[in-house]
Amino acid sequence: MLSGGGGSLNNMPRLTDKQYLEYRKFLRRLWLHRQEAYSYLTPTQQWQIHDYFRPSEELTTEQLLQHRKDIAAKRPSLPHQVGRTIKEFGQVMRGKAKPRGVTELKVPASGRGRARTIRVRGIVRPQIDYDKLALACIMSARQKLGLDTPQDDKTRENVEDYKRWLADTTYAKVLSEFQKQHNEGSTKG
Repeated sequence: MLSGGGGSLNNMPRLTDKQYLEYRKFLRRLWLHRQEAYSYLTPTQQWQIHDYFRPSEELTTEQLLQHRKDIAAKRPSLPHQVGRTIKEFGQVMRGKAKPRGVTELKVPASGRGRARTIRVRGIVRPQIDYDKLALACIMSARQKLGLDTPQDDKTRENVEDYKRWLADTTYAKVLSEFQKQHNEGSTKG
């Protein structure tokens, strides 16, 4: 689909409504079932796709076509930019181009181990995942307070189990630490 399938990607601004909807349908399926593929693009490229095609949202045909019209009026260069991004995305997915959204870090050998390469890829998410944001904040607070965190990745992935575990172990300790720091601050002033 990303190879051109019905229209030249170099002429992305001239896509027919039907072609636009076909690209969007493909990108929507990719978002729902192979979201990690987006990580091969830079964040800017991912935003271009989200801004133009809105693959993370469930929208009607009428809503999509109205959005396309509105966004093209507000940002006339976006169709051309996203056209280049889609063309590159297709080349990356077919193995004909190197992904640009990957950052590599060389980690030197430690002890008897060998040097390693760590690859970091990011996925832009247009809608905030409040559960993940809350977990990140809570884990950061726990780490700063020197509290244990579960070592089992499955526990971290299961948000509800993790929330229950946190409720049992965190709230009273965090509140106590906050009150202690607040009291220390008010006696200094």
